Amino acid sequence: MFKKPSKLLAALSLGTAMLFGARTTNAQCGYFTGDGCPMTNYSNYGVTSTGAATLEYDNLVSSFHTSISRDYLGVYRIWGEKAAFDGTDLLVPTEINSVNFPGLTGRILKASVGSNQGVNTQIIVLTTDGLFAWGTPGGVVNDAVAPNTTPQKLQATGGDPATGLPAGIAPGQVKMIFTAYQTLAITTCDGNVYMLSNLASGTPRGDGSTGQTSWALVQDAATNTPLTGVVAVRGYSNRLVALRNDNTLYTWGFNVWLGNGTAITFSAPKAVQMTLPAGETGNTIKMIGLTGTSNFATYFVLYENGHLYGLGNNAQRQIGDWTVTNRNTWVQPRYPNAAGTAAGAVMNDILWVSPQEHNNGVGATNVINSAYQVYNWGSNSGYMLGRPVDDNVTYYNPGIPASFAPKVLAVETGGHTTMLAQACTQNYGYVGHRVQGSMGNGDASEVWETALTFATAGVQICGATTVPQILTGGSGTTSTTGSYCNGSSLTLSGIPAGGTWAVVSGSATIAGNRLTFTGTGAGTVEISYTASTADCPNAVATKTFTVGDCKMNSVAGTIWNDANGNASLDGAEAGIDNDLWVNLVAPDGTVAGSAKVAADGTYSIAIVQENTAAGNYSVIVTNGERPVGAPLASATAPNGDYGYTGTSVGGVANTGNRSGVIEIGALSGAVTAVDFGISNDPAVLPVKFGFVAAEIFNNQLKVKWNTTSELNNSYFEVEASVDGTHFISIGKVDSKAANGMSAETLEYEFTKDASAGVVVAGIALLVAGAGLFKTRRARYAMMAMAVGIIVFAAGCNKNRRDALPEGKVYVRIAQVDKDGTKSYSKVVAVVKR
Repeated sequence: MFKKPSKLLAALSLGTAMLFGARTTNAQCGYFTGDGCPMTNYSNYGVTSTGAATLEYDNLVSSFHTSISRDYLGVYRIWGEKAAFDGTDLLVPTEINSVNFPGLTGRILKASVGSNQGVNTQIIVLTTDGLFAWGTPGGVVNDAVAPNTTPQKLQATGGDPATGLPAGIAPGQVKMIFTAYQTLAITTCDGNVYMLSNLASGTPRGDGSTGQTSWALVQDAATNTPLTGVVAVRGYSNRLVALRNDNTLYTWGFNVWLGNGTAITFSAPKAVQMTLPAGETGNTIKMIGLTGTSNFATYFVLYENGHLYGLGNNAQRQIGDWTVTNRNTWVQPRYPNAAGTAAGAVMNDILWVSPQEHNNGVGATNVINSAYQVYNWGSNSGYMLGRPVDDNVTYYNPGIPASFAPKVLAVETGGHTTMLAQACTQNYGYVGHRVQGSMGNGDASEVWETALTFATAGVQICGATTVPQILTGGSGTTSTTGSYCNGSSLTLSGIPAGGTWAVVSGSATIAGNRLTFTGTGAGTVEISYTASTADCPNAVATKTFTVGDCKMNSVAGTIWNDANGNASLDGAEAGIDNDLWVNLVAPDGTVAGSAKVAADGTYSIAIVQENTAAGNYSVIVTNGERPVGAPLASATAPNGDYGYTGTSVGGVANTGNRSGVIEIGALSGAVTAVDFGISNDPAVLPVKFGFVAAEIFNNQLKVKWNTTSELNNSYFEVEASVDGTHFISIGKVDSKAANGMSAETLEYEFTKDASAGVVVAGIALLVAGAGLFKTRRARYAMMAMAVGIIVFAAGCNKNRRDALPEGKVYVRIAQVDKDGTKSYSKVVAVVKR
């Protein structure tokens, strides 16, 4: 019987998602609002994954000897053959960023790699600025599209030179990237697929055309229109398979199979619908995949009920049905019998399937079943499956390698390796050919790892974390070396909570959950976090920081519970973290540093002097992290029905500033005592908001809210935004409270005609998000114009009913005191009904 993952193991691997779920912007392993498709869930990966529409295939990607991982903080690391920015090898997992990879710009969103037996290895990375490539030209895309070994934006015909993506596609509209030798496929949020193929025949392009240097929009062969509704595309060199949101499969490319009993189709220049496995009518597909040999494909489809099927070429036993017979209809891989000598039960309890897909020439597959045990089969090239014989004749039926134990949370089949995440181990598991740093252990020597080893590196994978996790809040790295600065501090968080912190080595102290680097000169600091889960008693996670001397500018202060509402930090009042973050915002309106408030309410943000711009800085409080470089103009409401009572700078109270924003002027040296008062006591808050909701229905924007108390209130302003950051006022509602005073719940409603222009506004948001407007003033003007279109353009076309764009519209309520002072409700997204 197919069994779902145990609650204990699910809790271990989903801990990151649960913690981040309470933080609005760093949820799901580094996903920030606006980075990608609605419902994006980076942590939907590994044995606990479910739901094809949001499943992530590529939190760990491996080609021949090159691997890339995304961790629980959203940090991408790469190591192995030709992985460095200049085409040399990387011996340890190295963060993909602009420091380590000159020429790369923007924040990393997705990364992948393709290769041909190590001869051609090319890395493809999507950032908030566009699509980049480095490595061996021609490995994934044609030399003319990416001619350099160093990071460069793709320059394909039909693309946008500013982003490297197909024209009209912004980075945030990309749902999935798939790469293999000579093959790049991009799936968009709206379900289209764009292709670049380096095969001269053009067959894998999917639109019936030829060419190696232009983007192709994949077409449905039956209708000669674009293939739509696609939620996942996987493949193998020059052959692809797509899963649509209606549970149908389509394939195209060179030497493909249709699953309908016919022989191999040698060429499918457009996407052809496949026949699904018999007996699964009404069941939902979870995953798809391809593997194969140099010229032939093998397909896999995994259903949510755990039923696994294979189809196609079987020369290397890569289907797993204990034969070498090619299959033109779907068959199920089989477990070994009790003696391990023949085929036994069909595989009906599979949680995860990983065919070897990124490297050309090796057909092999790993799966994880409901007992969290890995079975694998196919080619054992380079001992990549952990089986005893490596040659070109012996291919393996499904079995458990002798060195593999259960409690595996994720597995990735590479071109010469298998890598996995096993519960309670900080390092990842590795078996197969080790060379050119492919194991990430700092060693470039060539060794055949015939048994699974964890003498690798401390790589934790988003959605499959295996030990307690260490999270840090704050800034302090330099742009030139990536080192943390001596004298700076970071706020620490651990999953699960309640563990013990310690400094393992180096000059640092930990007080509560605040880490301070106390040394001088260059060096390292290693810390540990010990915590217990049901599966891993007293498990230990470690983290190492590289440190050095820096010249710093900083700002520090306290968030405190202002019980009497006088904006003065009295001796009897205590600091409070309220799960808040404090952001240092540069003169251009973008975040220069962000720090999570410590348990005692204190915060500290430091940036190096060389990165300090001339002009006026602001300190802004938010109820979640904001990425460095993101625009930020206003605060968000504190969590838990708290409100801002005022500010105190250098001990000078200001009850008139309840905005959550303090302008501090030019930043030089250490600016201290920049404090914010908050409270949830109605006696000291001007207004205590209850619920806030907004919707568009029958061409009307309706906003409803209530207040549970009001003090000296005059009126409300309804404000709207298309990015959740920049707001403009779209209407006014007077207070219902007599003389602005009320201790009762009061209900409010605001209506605005919104029948036209919302699509235009969505487009405006996408343009602004693509970074075409670089200055703060231009971005704000663009956002304001988009909101204005939404709420005012309706009068010109009241009979038209537009759909709310996927780029959401946001609303908040500004409460205005009789003296003109403002405070704000939480921000809500407008719902389309």
